[in-house]
Amino acid sequence: MNGNRGVRWLVITGLVGGSLLASLPVHGATAGAAPYNSAVSYAGPYSGTSVYFRPNERGRWKVSLPFPTMATIVCRDTLRHLGQTGFWKGHLKPDGGCYPPDSEPSSWASGNRLNYDVQNGN
Repeated sequence: MNGNRGVRWLVITGLVGGSLLASLPVHGATAGAAPYNSAVSYAGPYSGTSVYFRPNERGRWKVSLPFPTMATIVCRDTLRHLGQTGFWKGHLKPDGGCYPPDSEPSSWASGNRLNYDVQNGN
């Protein structure tokens, strides 16, 4: 597996809820791992209630200073994805609203989801 530890890729084309989703990693796909459950609190190095971002797929996850928690985001698409899967790809306005889907996206994740990935070797 060349160090990918079982991470698989899902490619979605088109618009989904106002954001363009493409080549999103399907995290938690490690063999034998239980699927991510947003109702479960996963312990780990990330604050479970914080929102993290990275500008590209190779960047490190950083706490989002303008949006430290999901309560500071008003974009419904972002909230839905972070609440269900723990991930969202898109760009947020300074007020927490959604930019148009053609904006250059960043990757966003809940700290809880990142802790899940750490526990499962992703």
